[in-house]
Amino acid sequence: MDALSFAIRDVKKRHGLGPVTGKIDTRAYALVFDKLEMNPNAILDPWRYADYENSQMPIKLILGCSTISAVKKDMSIHPKKLRSRYRRIVAVARLAKPYSVLLK
Repeated sequence: MDALSFAIRDVKKRHGLGPVTGKIDTRAYALVFDKLEMNPNAILDPWRYADYENSQMPIKLILGCSTISAVKKDMSIHPKKLRSRYRRIVAVARLAKPYSVLLK
């Protein structure tokens, strides 16, 4: 599926964005990156990160979600930490202004 345009604060900016994975509905957003580094051998240790919104809780990785917001914090002794410790990651990106855009 192709996104036809994107909007920043309801101002349409550009047409013909190309293929987008997932459903594009009235709540479809895309993250904006200025840097993307591919590294298929990288490993993430989720026990070293807490949830960004609630730093007292460990991060949760949900099937189908490929993006997390986290802060560095040792969660190795937290009872609700993920069971499996290490996860492969294929890329790391840096967010850039406007950080996210509404897809249409």
